[in-house]
Amino acid sequence: MATHNFMLSEKPIILGHQHAPKVLILIHGLTLSGRQFVPIGEFLLAHLGQEWQVILPTAPVQRVTWLGGQMTTAWFDLPVGRLDKNQDETGLNQANHYLHRLINELVQTGVNPSNIVLGGFSQGGALALLSALTYPARLGGAVCLSGYLPMADKLGNALQRLDKLPILMAHGTNDEPIDISLANNAVLILQNDGFDVAFKSYPIGHTIDERELLDVANWLKNG
Repeated sequence: MATHNFMLSEKPIILGHQHAPKVLILIHGLTLSGRQFVPIGEFLLAHLGQEWQVILPTAPVQRVTWLGGQMTTAWFDLPVGRLDKNQDETGLNQANHYLHRLINELVQTGVNPSNIVLGGFSQGGALALLSALTYPARLGGAVCLSGYLPMADKLGNALQRLDKLPILMAHGTNDEPIDISLANNAVLILQNDGFDVAFKSYPIGHTIDERELLDVANWLKNG
């Protein structure tokens, strides 16, 4: 179930120069927080340089069906079983609306949408894909780590748009919570609709490692 009143648990954390011209919004996964992603953001900034800032929002606290109704930080509810079935579309739309507001605030301060990249891990990666694909203006790209493409059957207009943004998807071959087949399905859907999708896999489980982050930094620098 979607949270009735979508309220972040904490204020977003901003790393790097607040007026840097390029922005990575990095979205954490289930049970995590922006604060826990600070080391990841700092690692990326060390390789990206002073042109970039990283924004780390923290999800609301809500009940999660996949965790037996446990209250935890979550961008939207997750079902038991395959995550691309019985999706919490209301919750996904609420979280998507929040990210679009955050992007709009950046644009109002003078950041070009083409210099804004949405990235995330797990549930956050799925949300990053959804929000980047559905934002009205073309963003600089989307990075989905250990995630999937949510509501794929509802994204017709977003997938058919002409101003297609570049996408990086990365996944562990030993990922159990989100099987790599879900990432493969997402890559296939996106590539069939003409998106430039880079896909990388690693011999890891449902986690992030340094090799992956180096690949993310290089992709962002060369994008």
